[in-house]
Amino acid sequence: MFDTAVSMLSTFLPTHFTGGAPRRMGNRHPSMSPWNAYAARDGWVLLCSASDEMWGRVCGVVGRPELTREPRFLKMGDRVAHADAADAAIEPWIARHTVAECVDAFSGASVPCGPVSTIDDVLADPSLHARDAFVSLDCGSLRVPGPLIHGAPARGRAPRARLRAAAASERPAARRRSAACVQTRDGVLAGVRVVEMGSYTTAPLAARNLGALGAYVVKAEPPAGELSRASPPYRDGQSYFCTLSNSDKRSVAVDLRTPEGRDRFRALLSRADVFVENMKPGVLTRFGFGPETIARINPRLVYCSVSGYGASSPLAGRPAMDTTIQGTAGIMDLTRGGGVPFKVGISISDLLGGQFALAAILAGLEYRERTGRGPFMDLSMQELSAWLTQFYWNGSAAPRSSGRVLPFRDGHVYVAGEDPVPHTELIGLTRAEALAVLGAQGLRCAPVMSVSEVAAHAQSVERELFVDRPAKSGAAWPLLASPIRLHPFPARVRRALGAVGEDLAEVAQDWALDLDPAVHASFAEQTK
Repeated sequence: MFDTAVSMLSTFLPTHFTGGAPRRMGNRHPSMSPWNAYAARDGWVLLCSASDEMWGRVCGVVGRPELTREPRFLKMGDRVAHADAADAAIEPWIARHTVAECVDAFSGASVPCGPVSTIDDVLADPSLHARDAFVSLDCGSLRVPGPLIHGAPARGRAPRARLRAAAASERPAARRRSAACVQTRDGVLAGVRVVEMGSYTTAPLAARNLGALGAYVVKAEPPAGELSRASPPYRDGQSYFCTLSNSDKRSVAVDLRTPEGRDRFRALLSRADVFVENMKPGVLTRFGFGPETIARINPRLVYCSVSGYGASSPLAGRPAMDTTIQGTAGIMDLTRGGGVPFKVGISISDLLGGQFALAAILAGLEYRERTGRGPFMDLSMQELSAWLTQFYWNGSAAPRSSGRVLPFRDGHVYVAGEDPVPHTELIGLTRAEALAVLGAQGLRCAPVMSVSEVAAHAQSVERELFVDRPAKSGAAWPLLASPIRLHPFPARVRRALGAVGEDLAEVAQDWALDLDPAVHASFAEQTK
């Protein structure tokens, strides 16, 4: 559990690795700005500006285009350094409008924005009902979570009878191939080819885990790089947040706006076993790569899509980021402080999306083994996040922990259960002294550690949770190890991400891709 918890700190570890001290930030983001919860006329609204282009659209909505020319707001790093000023510049406009007006205006400008929903709002949410997120039991008196992984109408879901028949007649040769793969020291997914087209966390996290398990992962990026490459802090001109999120991948530049880029993308999909992306539903379709088309290009491809609300949702076109999803899933209403809704410190909705995508992809590979066809899977971050709030459904509240967090001279200590030691007797002690006193009383207790303390902790060192790995340029980066400890061949982080597109020649050779534009055009014609 310690390993998996540490692996969730990817948003804050770049600050530590570049010499800073990660700290609590409320509803802000350490690498992006403006990103916060803002007081609207009738409630709280969440706004996440995740790129320079989005910042320009925010300025357009609030009627202040001149802000894009201010030196302190020119680039993402500038806005992060001047987050107070960036917030102050847009707060007056938000304060004059209702939550609904803000959501409509910013979402209409393709800027992630959303309300803070209560559990009652979540249980009545039309997006979640459209995806059958809730199942009623006992004559409707009890609600439990519905399916979390959906198949889109492009391929649908195989009838159970057909799956049972396929399982009963599994091909021995396929099973032998699987057994041979498990025996390789390159990882249990050695030989599996993955194309990832993602930004920030969800799809990159799923693909990062697949890479650590031995898959050959190609990150298909636009020529300027995926959006998180602009996120500070930087090392040698490269975003640490992006590098930490994309280990064990090879970068290939793919410009879907050009015929050559679309041909290159088709060629990659035709050779891949897995495709995972986290774009807004409909984006790939506009470039000619809807689920049906992708299925024709490669019928055996396992295709996993992760989006804010899911392709089958009435909100499918609304842009989303982790914080806006925490709001619409009911999480932030449950974590208020002084009446202000707060997100969970880590990007819990993003992390859920990435980890469920990993589970979906592994299930999809097994499905393909049994049926010969790759499924298309559609995941909703809102649905996955609402799943976390289920203890508050059905008119009841989750059981409260009786533990307490106690302050001491150099930090805090968590104490489980009732504390028989009067707090006044511990005033003035250090954490270490308090832990000794509380431990002598037979209490379960632990220090509340900062991110930097976790990174240097003996448990982290003993478990080798951070590893130095080279990029293609030769420079070594401290990266997160995988917490998936399979035996005898555990997931293993091997390489850091390099510059955009630098691995094209290597991928073309390894995947036997013919990059002749004429050949690409011929292949594209055949798959129409």
